[in-house]
Amino acid sequence: MTLLIALGVGLAVHGPITAAFTLQHLAYRTLPLACGVWAMLTLVLVMVLRIRGAQRQTA
Repeated sequence: MTLLIALGVGLAVHGPITAAFTLQHLAYRTLPLACGVWAMLTLVLVMVLRIRGAQRQTA
């Protein structure tokens, strides 16, 4: 789902697919950033779960 959103945003920002700007170009520009955002969100989720687990053990 996140990758589809990234491709949609990439189309909005970089313009339509043409002979000079192909789907491969769009993927090269948008997917690395989308993967980085996904990784950061995953790390935030892990940290929140660790903090909540530690709070439950001490309470």
